[in-house]
Amino acid sequence: MKRRDANELRRLGVNLIDKAGGAVQICKEADQIFEMYSGQDGGIFSEEESARFPILSRIGLVRGIWFENPTFVSVHYGNHMDGAFIVIVRKGDESAARLRKTWIEIVTDRIYIHE
Repeated sequence: MKRRDANELRRLGVNLIDKAGGAVQICKEADQIFEMYSGQDGGIFSEEESARFPILSRIGLVRGIWFENPTFVSVHYGNHMDGAFIVIVRKGDESAARLRKTWIEIVTDRIYIHE
């Protein structure tokens, strides 16, 4: 697997966001997921659960929700050899800024991409 440089990864992220209908729509659907699963343990979604989120599914398989620091929804694009993850962080989660150290920020404090 050839790793992409930061600019390639950022371009891929922007293209995937556009393909799904834009950052506003992506964040809106992710916010619905945060609300639906609030108070639960979170974790990996089945393919049936993933299909319930049509906007995020335009990017790829909605992998699940993680109530970590920060809380996020993860969407996998591509296959395991040449894929990437788009991660949408819960709005207002102040710990999101720490992700900039390892992931590429596409939309300030909300949408990141990583391999």
